[in-house]
Amino acid sequence: MPIVPSRAGRIRALVEQLASERPAERDSAVARLTLLGIRVVEPLRASLVGASARTRLAALEVLERIEDPRALPALLTLTGDPDRAVALRAIEAVGHRPDPRSLSTLTGLLDSGSTRRRGAAARALARQHEAGLDEALEPLVDAVVDEKAETRFRLALIDVLLQIQPPLPRATLRPLGRRLASSDALAIAARAAEIEGTGARRASRSSAPADLVERLAEGKVSEDEAREVAARLGREETVPLERLHQALERAAAPRAVGALAVVLGSVGGPPSIPVLSRALARVTESTGHGANGTGGLDARAALHTALAALDSRVALHDLRELVSTRPAGVMSSLLDAAARVGDASLVPALARVASEDPALLPPCAAAYAAIARRERLRRTSPALRKVRAEHRPALEAFLEATHRRRR
Repeated sequence: MPIVPSRAGRIRALVEQLASERPAERDSAVARLTLLGIRVVEPLRASLVGASARTRLAALEVLERIEDPRALPALLTLTGDPDRAVALRAIEAVGHRPDPRSLSTLTGLLDSGSTRRRGAAARALARQHEAGLDEALEPLVDAVVDEKAETRFRLALIDVLLQIQPPLPRATLRPLGRRLASSDALAIAARAAEIEGTGARRASRSSAPADLVERLAEGKVSEDEAREVAARLGREETVPLERLHQALERAAAPRAVGALAVVLGSVGGPPSIPVLSRALARVTESTGHGANGTGGLDARAALHTALAALDSRVALHDLRELVSTRPAGVMSSLLDAAARVGDASLVPALARVASEDPALLPPCAAAYAAIARRERLRRTSPALRKVRAEHRPALEAFLEATHRRRR
């Protein structure tokens, strides 16, 4: 009689496979664990301790697909993950599961998380309210009336409240508007009339895809809001891709260009690549190479991120040159784009950057590891031989870090 492996042993093996260096093996493990359902949740949760961020993302993908309410505690654990990408994706996943058990966690993030996590928590609470969890509205209202909170964050919360669908009733918005009218923050008080009198109509109008595109084109949407717009458009039966392309072609303000790039990187396709490339050329020409005038660097970084998300190397030269200049404020985005593009010609630039700014060595090493996997780089590869002598210690650090990840 043949010996059949135990189910627990099979689950354990699949959980271990999530740490594989090979994307195909990780994807296979994710698919098979998803099919096994709720029984994999506890082994996944136990595996998170000491796992790499990439492995935790793979585990999170499984947990997202398991609709059983018993998967929620593991997702809540990941909302506090030290890796920003893991945490933001977990917060978004929790937002799609209206459950009173998540309110304390999301409220805590709303009160004390980083700017990105606080914004994600606000949108998650709004989605939970939209799905019928009425009590999810209370922490949002408490935060927006908190005079000790940062004005910029409170303004973002007002936008979240006004975009809730269906629109909040006037019986809710009018008292809130009256209260905010007496705010010490002039910008908050200025928004009070909109909340009290026209908030419901504004929220209703903003739900139409056409109006979303107009808001993007007019530069009225922040990068974080653009991600929410991308998610909303992704849920529509048809994406207004041609209108998005037209909007980017005529966009002049860097804020508008950056927001449209964020959306196209998420919902775009091959036809979006030349549009993004032309926009990059315009922004680069208008701001000057390496200059940041009026947000030009942010827009360039967003365009590179979008092109990388579409697996395009059309702007590789500009990305390589931009990374080499180490522009403040956007290096994280540029290194993420470099990792996704995965081209070996970026290695000398990464070694130079890590040599000139040791604080950037860890993210540069992570980008190198992604490139090395995709290009199957070895110590003798031509790209590594092009690294200048004074930058080779950084390259050795990359190689050592990659070796440790494989062990």
